[in-house]
Amino acid sequence: MNLNSRIIQFTALIFSFGYIIYKIKNREKLTNAEMVLVLIFLGGYVFHILWEAKSRYIIGYHLALFPLAFMGLTIFSNYILEFIEKRKGIKNRIK
Repeated sequence: MNLNSRIIQFTALIFSFGYIIYKIKNREKLTNAEMVLVLIFLGGYVFHILWEAKSRYIIGYHLALFPLAFMGLTIFSNYILEFIEKRKGIKNRIK
């Protein structure tokens, strides 16, 4: 696996887990679609780790990872915007 693939995988994992932790920390209720994505990814990953299956079978579960990563990236960018707004005193917010 080349370096670019590893960077993309690592970034997707970080933002996905960041999104899940954000939802748990703020005690926000997961929608049904979000819950399905989380269960598909975590359930499939744990299943294949416990049964020591070949790692190539985990690739299918990464499809559920990308929507979660996008939601995590959105939350992260909103935190950055809030930080900039507080620092500069900007009132208008882009959504």
